[in-house]
Amino acid sequence: NANSTDRYTARGALTFAPTSTVRLTASVFVQEVNDNDLGKFYPVASDPSAGKFVETDLLLNPVRDRFVVPSFKIAAELGWADFASNTGYVNRHFLQYVDYTTVIPAALGQPAPTSANDYQQLGELTSQNTFVQELRLNSPANLLRWKWTVGAYYSDARQNGVETIAAPTFPGALVRSEERRVGKECRSRW
Repeated sequence: NANSTDRYTARGALTFAPTSTVRLTASVFVQEVNDNDLGKFYPVASDPSAGKFVETDLLLNPVRDRFVVPSFKIAAELGWADFASNTGYVNRHFLQYVDYTTVIPAALGQPAPTSANDYQQLGELTSQNTFVQELRLNSPANLLRWKWTVGAYYSDARQNGVETIAAPTFPGALVRSEERRVGKECRSRW
């Protein structure tokens, strides 16, 4: 079903306070999105005022997007300063398929496909992994005259992406087209 979408989200946290001045909090956020199609329509073939929305792509354009964000926080009142440590990590995997059936032929001046056997599909896979660490000392809350903050921040972000195009008839379609062009040129010379 092209109109089907499933979205799942969960968040949880647990705090432990070994003393009245120290708090340790672990948390996690998880989200997954599964769309069976992009939910778009072709305006030329549609009539929105009549509630008619037509999608002209040959193939569905599904999207799968999942990410997990665990984190750990330490908060401590030291008397002379308030200490905070925030550690986080993002792990995301994104997969999308896009119908390219009419894109490649149009880009290369080829005729439009006339059969579902001539399908072409782009697959995009992206993975992201990010680690973040922040350390901070602040002036204590009861200090009224001067407020100060000192800290450090570190981040390591990595992203990998792969795009593939499935086009089973593409090489043959290109060769057949070239043969037709050469054949016409040869006949016109004779």
